[in-house]
Amino acid sequence: MSGRDPEKNFEALWKTFYKRYPFFDLRKVDWKKQYATFRPKVTKDITDDELFDIFCRMIDPLDDGHVELIAKASGDRKKRYFNPEPKPRFWREFTSRQIKQLFKTTEKTLVANGFGKLGLGWVSERLGRENTMIGAFAMSGVLLIGSVAAGNAGSESLFLVTAIVAVVCVLLFRRAVSRR
Repeated sequence: MSGRDPEKNFEALWKTFYKRYPFFDLRKVDWKKQYATFRPKVTKDITDDELFDIFCRMIDPLDDGHVELIAKASGDRKKRYFNPEPKPRFWREFTSRQIKQLFKTTEKTLVANGFGKLGLGWVSERLGRENTMIGAFAMSGVLLIGSVAAGNAGSESLFLVTAIVAVVCVLLFRRAVSRR
């Protein structure tokens, strides 16, 4: 974004999303309509706070937790943050303590049933810790690159699968190595 030019900043934000955000159809958002709705509200005299509010209203229909809007603190202005995704139901129904306990119990159950050793722990015992680590992180890297490519291609399901498998590889490896 460029300094204090609200019109230019609006154009930059809108065009960046238009060219790079792959999920407008999935989110059922007509991005050109968002432009037509919000562009007339932006003038050279609009304040930074007003522009931030317009940006928030424009991206709100995306309902995507991966999108964030952050305005840095400057002078008298406080830092501002916006995420268009409402808090997921799971996080509203349970306390943080309950969620933390659920994750601990799930992890213990998986490890107790051999999922840590079944995965990379078994490989680590045969190939050695360092070779397994190199392989696991290389595989995760390839999967993360694949998730970026899937996101750019607009395939949310392939994006999610590759990203989750990459994270699971790292977690399984970490668990297997720490158990040795």
